[in-house]
Parts: sequence; C-alpha cells; structure tokens
Amino acid sequence: MGCLPSLVLLAVFCLGVYAVVETVMGPWIYTVGGRHRWVPVWEGVGQAQGPGGTYTLYIWFQPSPAHQRILPETAVQGYSTLCTPKGERMNLKLYDGAPGRGTWLNMPDGHDFGLNVFRRLAFSLNGPIGPPRLEFEGRWQGPNLVMNDKGGFFHAFNPDGSVKQKTGSWRPRTDATPITFAETPFSFVPPACPAAR
Repeated sequence: MGCLPSLVLLAVFCLGVYAVVETVMGPWIYTVGGRHRWVPVWEGVGQAQGPGGTYTLYIWFQPSPAHQRILPETAVQGYSTLCTPKGERMNLKLYDGAPGRGTWLNMPDGHDFGLNVFRRLAFSLNGPIGPPRLEFEGRWQGPNLVMNDKGGFFHAFNPDGSVKQKTGSWRPRTDATPITFAETPFSFVPPACPAAR
C-alpha cells in the first residue's frame, strides 16, 4: 500500500505528458468532425461490400510525428481490426493522414484524408508487411470519414473472402468500393467481430 499513491501519481503524470505531447503534435484531433473530445484519439467503424460479403473495419488513430519536419503536418498512426465475411478477425497497423499543410491546428470539413492499413508479419515495428494491405482515400464530411478503398478489397481478397497471399501492385481504380467511417465512443475494449453468415 505504501507504493500505491506514488504509482497513481506517476500514472497521472504520464497521462498528462502524453496529452501535452499529442496536443503539440496535432491539436486538430480534439475537434475534427465538429465534435469535441477529451482524449486525442479518433475511433470509428465502417462497412464495405467486397468479395464474399460484408467487411467491417474498426479504426483507431492519433496524431503522429512521422514525416514531420520543420513545419507541423497532419500525420496519424494507430491500429485497426478487420472482420471478414468468413468471421476472421485481423489486427492491422494504420498510418497516413491529410495531405498538405495548414491543417495542424484545425481540420476543416471537406478536407482530404487518407488511411493505409496493413499486417506486420513479425512482432517488430519494422517487420515485413504481409497481406492484406488496404488503402483508403476520401474526406471529412461532418463527423464522418467518407472514403473509398481504391479497389483494395477486390485486390486483396478472393471471391470466398479469404486473403490473397500474392497480389501485384496494380489494381483497377474503377472497382473502388465506398466505405464511411462513423465515430464511435472511445473504448479500450477490442471490438468483437460479427459472426459469419
């Protein structure tokens, strides 16, 4: 019991430092989508129709110092959970952000935004990337991220919903599938995938 107050104070201090760092890197995260949030994290879910049925993608991201040089840029990093029509759950990494400068303080409605999600084949942060790898492009529309997959679902998955183990770099942009990510309440609990149909 003697160490407990010190540990609590240390935890509060670390959370405070984290919040300050995130605020400096990307204050836009607190108000993007026209909503005010206390935690510098945006969390949402979207569904898309692809090979074999419906794909559900949960995303979680925060501002990132990646690719930032002298002037602040709007980069994000985080995680995502992909639920396939076969009932498989895939935990993926996430990165990207908004192109250009001028959005560091405030992300305006209608501004372009991109996301890349991918699987690491090793526990290392720099391990090789394996399938599936998906890219999304779109923009903020009110509280939502309205995007498309640039043909990624049909490029990354077989007709039965299983992952293609070998894919080329080319993909037909005409097969882009729309997906809208709606913000969900922040939660530390990993989402459960819908049962396969």
